[in-house]
Amino acid sequence: MKTTIVELYKSKGQWRWRMTDARNGKIIGASSEGYKRKVDAVKNLNRVGHARALCCDAELLQDGKVTV
Repeated sequence: MKTTIVELYKSKGQWRWRMTDARNGKIIGASSEGYKRKVDAVKNLNRVGHARALCCDAELLQDGKVTV
């Protein structure tokens, strides 16, 4: 069962990411800063150890959201 939603979104002109629990909608991880380039936000997401295991990369996140 897929239980985590990973989102890339723009806030105040900068890219951010967040992970939410698909079952209850609670945020379980988020970027602590915004990034000018989307690719930099993805790189930051991939620095989070378990995010890498969730296969979060730029191609999966092209539409801004993936459920894993």
